[in-house]
Amino acid sequence: MTTTAPAARTALHTTPELGPLGRLADLTYRHRLATVLAWVGALALAVGLSVTVGGTFTADYSAPGADSTVARTLLAEKFPALSGDTVDIVVTSERSVTSPAVQSRVADMLGRLGAVPHVANVQDPYATASTGSISTDGRTLVTRARLDVLNAPDMPKSDSLAMIKVAKASSVDGVQVFLGGESISGNVCTR
Repeated sequence: MTTTAPAARTALHTTPELGPLGRLADLTYRHRLATVLAWVGALALAVGLSVTVGGTFTADYSAPGADSTVARTLLAEKFPALSGDTVDIVVTSERSVTSPAVQSRVADMLGRLGAVPHVANVQDPYATASTGSISTDGRTLVTRARLDVLNAPDMPKSDSLAMIKVAKASSVDGVQVFLGGESISGNVCTR
């Protein structure tokens, strides 16, 4: 009996040549710790560079030639009393805001707000009641304080805080005063 040797095996599957991304994947897989440390180092470098050479963010809406700049300029020229930023004032009361006691407190509060620096004027909500500044149930009113600053970031933080202090001092005995607008929220939250 004769035996024959098995035929030589031929490779059915050959490993294809890796491209550049395949070689990179292979390299990062084999050196996982070094890869993670490199990414952490790159992140630390990016944060460090942004802190040292990064500028400060400013919201400046006065780019020359922009529509908003043209509109602000036109408003300042034709209607100077309406050209500044505004602060919304909302007053809620357990009683009617048109009752003499609440009306007197609101008038006093609006007078004190009008005395804060950079407040150009404060709308009288009772004079404009026909335009919807008092709610239908009579317990809420809305009015505005117009500022002499064009952009909200130009409002000094101390003046925004003074307005908030007046509102808090006026929020007693069933009356609540709320202020809103970029000059209030931007100064209190970011600086």
